[in-house]
Amino acid sequence: MTTTRSLLLVLALLAATPVATAHGGAYQGPGNASSTGGGSTGGGTARPTLGGGPGGSGGGSGAAAGAGGSAASGPRGGSGRASGSSGGGAAPAVSYEGWEFWWEANRDRYLHLRERLERRGGAGPSPSLLTARGGGRATIPVRPDQATIDSVVIPALEGVSRSADDRDILDSTVLAMCRSASPQTRDAARDTALALLAHRELSVQSSAALSLGVLGAADARPLLEGLVRDDAAGRAAVGGPVPWLVRSFACLGLGLLGDPASVRALMAAVEQLPDSERDIKASAIAALGLVPRGTPLADTCETWLLALLADDDLDAYIRSYVPTSLGKLGNGDSVAPLLEVYRDDDTENVVRQSAAIGLGRLASTSDEAVVETLVEGVREGHDRQSRHFSLIALAQIGARDEEPVAHAEAHAAIRKLLLREMTPAGTSRSHRSWAALAASLYARAQPAATSSLLKALREGFREERDPSFRGAFAIALALLDDQDSRALIHAEFTASHQEDFRGYAGEALGLLRHREASDELRALCADKTISPTFRLKTATSLGLLGDRHAVPVLVRTLDEAGSLGGLASAANALGLIGDETAVQPLLDMASDEDGRAASRAFACVALGLLGERSDLPFNAALREHNNYLAQFPSIAEVLRIL
Repeated sequence: MTTTRSLLLVLALLAATPVATAHGGAYQGPGNASSTGGGSTGGGTARPTLGGGPGGSGGGSGAAAGAGGSAASGPRGGSGRASGSSGGGAAPAVSYEGWEFWWEANRDRYLHLRERLERRGGAGPSPSLLTARGGGRATIPVRPDQATIDSVVIPALEGVSRSADDRDILDSTVLAMCRSASPQTRDAARDTALALLAHRELSVQSSAALSLGVLGAADARPLLEGLVRDDAAGRAAVGGPVPWLVRSFACLGLGLLGDPASVRALMAAVEQLPDSERDIKASAIAALGLVPRGTPLADTCETWLLALLADDDLDAYIRSYVPTSLGKLGNGDSVAPLLEVYRDDDTENVVRQSAAIGLGRLASTSDEAVVETLVEGVREGHDRQSRHFSLIALAQIGARDEEPVAHAEAHAAIRKLLLREMTPAGTSRSHRSWAALAASLYARAQPAATSSLLKALREGFREERDPSFRGAFAIALALLDDQDSRALIHAEFTASHQEDFRGYAGEALGLLRHREASDELRALCADKTISPTFRLKTATSLGLLGDRHAVPVLVRTLDEAGSLGGLASAANALGLIGDETAVQPLLDMASDEDGRAASRAFACVALGLLGERSDLPFNAALREHNNYLAQFPSIAEVLRIL
């Protein structure tokens, strides 16, 4: 695994988790699929080893790619394992029980950043976007249109793929092409991916396999099936036996295609492969969860997955992917089996955690047994992470109810639980941050509960001293669009020396559209002394504010950054802000054959983010509602792609 990939895994998903130590290091993941720790034992989970930064945050925390890490290398746009930044004192350790891990995995849909920027771009400047300091009227970012992507970006990236030989550049280029190509440029992207399947580097091969699914290349389905089966066609494409990582990525590619033939191939892989092929089987199950919900094909997958859920002999970590896939595509028929698994004392904790996630997606407030069981699970659950996921599940169940008056008893139980667990008198101190996050998810959709929960959240933010918990309260207030809290959050953001808290407080200010913080955030984003993870958070905040003035600073950072963290932060930030003025300098950088390979690769990453076809990142559906405590190398790597 190259140094480049080793930092990206963390920056991409767990961008601002507090650090544990003052030295750099790599962590293999919590309760990963190759160990017996973490999810399979009660109580605590493993703690990541991270790079310490001034005042708190370091180079990121890492649920890396299982025991032994990924065999792939390169930014891929991007993935890898943790490498910390240098800095002063260490912050308190944080475990995978932290709310930050859930938020980073699920935040895409709540931020919905691209929708915010496109809405602003279409409306033009408005009085609400005037900044009180530093330059009068704000200039609103405008994303590059598809015509620009097709006529300028795709041909340039195709040229890079033909001339470059560096694996990092090729990883990033093929994925950038396939996530941004339209039907008019689809053939060019597909042909690039097919050619790179035979590359000598595993990372390039696996990126090419995944990219065919990202592109939606239905005509590549037989080849993806051949890669999964490791048959003659698959071996011919890669020039020999198909590596396990390519086979796993091909499974996920088939899931992104989501047609009946792809589904049959994924089911066959699970049925025919032994449990020793854990990565491939888990990838196939996760891929089935990508089938569009509410379709006949989803019903077929649900029936098959329910039979798999009943298989007690299935490897626990493989089985833990079944409830989350059911939650993504299932309906009410899955609730009773998931509840049975959750209640069963013999269920492994990692499976019970996933069952809680699935119930949160599928159950309703009319399912009295589910609500009662989850409430009890929060109080006396088998392990802490099951209790945390149960809090989120209850919030999601309550939020979906369109007739809350008809289910007043269930809502009263949910509100009472959330209010209690946000206070020091709650069941567990660790519940406070999770209850705050859950309260905001619930109250967003249930206005009748907003007043009491908002009061508790404000009080919690004022009184809480733990920087991680304070960050959770700040995000919760922002999700409820509490404009009255903007000034207080900004003041605490400015006064604090804890980068982990400041990262989330800054993100909250972005969600709250608090443009008075723009100059301060922009200065921090350009500051080379702050940790890469904190810079990534400030960039997210600027993206939420639509701050176009940050683009030149970030382009310079991408060209000049001496650290991989600086490169990754700049690339991701440019994609987040999404301004068309970044296209040409990024193309110039990507095409510069005399330039640094790392800068060129990350320029390709940024171009892919700028041109992404879908409203949310292509891997958002895999990331959200996922039990990240059950890590397999291939899935971990795809989840962490920028």
